[in-house]
Amino acid sequence: MKKIVLLYKKKNLITKHFRIFLPYISLLKLTNLMLSYIEFLMRREKLISSPTFIKIETSRICNLKCPTCSHSKEGNELNENVNYSLSLADVKKLIEPFHKTLIFAALTLQGEAFSNNELPLIIEYIHKKGIATSFPTNFCSKITDETFEKIILSGFDSIYISLDGTTKETYSMYRIGGDFDLVLQNVKSLSDTKKRLNKKNPTIVLKFIVFPHNEHEIDYVTNNYSQLGFDSYYLVHDAYGNIDSYIQKRKAYKQEKIRKKKACLYLWTTIIVNWMGIVHPCTNQEHNLGNGLNENLKSIWNNENYRYLRRGFRKKNFEENMDKFCHKCIRI
Repeated sequence: MKKIVLLYKKKNLITKHFRIFLPYISLLKLTNLMLSYIEFLMRREKLISSPTFIKIETSRICNLKCPTCSHSKEGNELNENVNYSLSLADVKKLIEPFHKTLIFAALTLQGEAFSNNELPLIIEYIHKKGIATSFPTNFCSKITDETFEKIILSGFDSIYISLDGTTKETYSMYRIGGDFDLVLQNVKSLSDTKKRLNKKNPTIVLKFIVFPHNEHEIDYVTNNYSQLGFDSYYLVHDAYGNIDSYIQKRKAYKQEKIRKKKACLYLWTTIIVNWMGIVHPCTNQEHNLGNGLNENLKSIWNNENYRYLRRGFRKKNFEENMDKFCHKCIRI
């Protein structure tokens, strides 16, 4: 079964975003994309190219406590008196510097995008800038038909809905605090509203993380996703759930990374910004590379912090120069 899951994953990883951002490709964006890849192959430290992708944490708030997520950890509780969301004005400041080269914007990091009341306006703005939009969601918020209509009419491209079980029992084993029935109700409402408005987008994708406790439900997902209101499905293998397996994988990846002198594509193609405007090199938030709300993202993209991380992947003295966190990464 695991072999099948990984095959699905490989196929989906290749195609899942390509179909989304293809309509947004221009000659300038394609040229920039090619240049960024060339600079990646050359391991350039100071880049001529601009980011092709951006990941923006529109909201830090999440109403679930999934076991491997930081929201489930003791001491990470959020203050109810703080607005943990980016405003439309904030998003404009982050998008504007690179809007001519950006192809794709993901609108979550560790929070739930539907916690941001300005979400439809944010999507509409980014769409009008000629940038594809997508995000994953637990879909456990009470969302009105009016909001669904605004989301659809905003030009939203795709939504990945986390549903890691086909029964309440299997679903609730990972999605702690989630509401299985509410997720299915929201999927139906979104699908019905899309049909009523005669719109093809957003593509509604069932995102199913495969664990030992739900492997037996894969066939049901692949055979019945459309009956539930989804347009497609995306199977993801759980990389972190089994800590012993994760440690073994990390060691194996590190050895292969050093042997092949592999580099991190994120540092050459993608810029990631959290709800406070802080720029991170990847989904790891140990590094603060600057603040996109206080300074122009263009100046951050080639600042010393970014250049230090890129420098760590030069083939000469490869392992010696690499940042300690990059050593641990299993995704390079």
